[in-house]
Amino acid sequence: MRARLGLTRPVFARLLGLSERTVADWERAKDPKPASERALGELRSVVEACERVMKPEFVGTWLVTPNKALGGFKAIELIERGETEKVLRVLFFVEAGIPR
Repeated sequence: MRARLGLTRPVFARLLGLSERTVADWERAKDPKPASERALGELRSVVEACERVMKPEFVGTWLVTPNKALGGFKAIELIERGETEKVLRVLFFVEAGIPR
């Protein structure tokens, strides 16, 4: 997923709330821990929602760019703070064509 989004290991780790070492371990085929799997599942939900409303090659950039619809925050900042639902809500409104 990290490579597909074009994100660096530090940014990807930040999105998941994990250490870079944990991400590196995954990339070396070590199994993720259950708590890590939950974070990965949440990120997967955000990425899938993004890909429904934008070209996949723009998702990584969108996650790390300030966004007016997110109160000027970057999606990564809200995800880090445990506010993934806010990001998903904005993406839902975009997909539904409902202006915010």
